[in-house]
Amino acid sequence: MFRRSASVGCVALAALGLLSSCKTVPAPTSDANTPNVYMLAWTDSGNGTQGSQVTVHDAGTYTVDANFLGPNKADIRVYGEENPGVAKLVVAGSGHGVCTTHANSDSQTWTTPGAVSFTVPAQSKTAPAGQVDDFLAVSMDDVLTNISCGMHRYANMPTSEEFFLDGGTVTLNATASNCCGGEGTATFTIEIK
Repeated sequence: MFRRSASVGCVALAALGLLSSCKTVPAPTSDANTPNVYMLAWTDSGNGTQGSQVTVHDAGTYTVDANFLGPNKADIRVYGEENPGVAKLVVAGSGHGVCTTHANSDSQTWTTPGAVSFTVPAQSKTAPAGQVDDFLAVSMDDVLTNISCGMHRYANMPTSEEFFLDGGTVTLNATASNCCGGEGTATFTIEIK
């Protein structure tokens, strides 16, 4: 009972961005458990501040306004959790959407003529060698606010430019591993409007 209460408290602190892992213990010699993988995020209260927090489970969808992405806003985090612990959490993905360049020195920007595909670079957290954590968490805020859609050159563009996601669909695939080969997986869809 106490361990679960402590774990819930640690997850709450991690949801606030204060922790990315909690209680570290030596890795056991065997572990038949399967890590639980889920995503936590905040809803927009309607005035640009955090409303309620939502839990997104495997195959779930979270919809967010592009302007609400980022720390102290959506605070999107993927978790791997298990008792006695998780050794590694990896989150990667792909997607498609409309993308725009950053403004150049003439304040000129370009937008893709339609949706383009992109990849979400792998993000990971690892417990110290020979240890496991109650949970590991990966923050997706910086990644989602800076997704590169690659270098492109469209009509009237003088050179190729790097484009960044304005809005679209992101699919995240997460895998949490314990010490002994057990893996929990989940796939999340994030709709950025």
